[in-house]
Amino acid sequence: MDRDGFAPPSRQHLLECPVQREGIGLKDRQEADPDTADHRVPDGHVRVHMDATLFGGWRVTQALVPLLKKSEHGRVVNVSSGAGSHGDAAFGLTTKNSMGPAYAVAKAAVNALTVTFANELRPANVLVNAVCPGFTATFPGGESMGARPAADGAASVVWAAVLGDDGPSGGFFRDGKPLPW
Repeated sequence: MDRDGFAPPSRQHLLECPVQREGIGLKDRQEADPDTADHRVPDGHVRVHMDATLFGGWRVTQALVPLLKKSEHGRVVNVSSGAGSHGDAAFGLTTKNSMGPAYAVAKAAVNALTVTFANELRPANVLVNAVCPGFTATFPGGESMGARPAADGAASVVWAAVLGDDGPSGGFFRDGKPLPW
């Protein structure tokens, strides 16, 4: 067990594809208010987002690397967001998106971590990608706000989980198409 209380798997089973969907619906008044400057978001709020969104997936991937390397078709899928992209015109880092800066920066960090793990695991033929499911109705009333059905967002994740061995690694995708980040 490590210092954070996380114990890696003790049995030597094969692992094909962990799907990391860390994220939280935490919003405080300052971050939820679009007229509040990003620099006023409380430090604790940012730490909570980074812990859940970035460090959670990082720890899980580290713990599972030995099993992934033994797998014939190892895959890691990190669920990210267009909010962590410079290229998403609606929700990206260059917009004043409604998700707030802590969420956006954490998702950008997930994209960067994806590239780092992809480079590390490439020699073991483990593919590591980040996927944005899009604005998805994972909350009550979401579809009435224009969010697409959860099944459509999930299809992007499944696409990355079942990529052929010659598939991409280190990328950021939505609906099987590359996204800038």
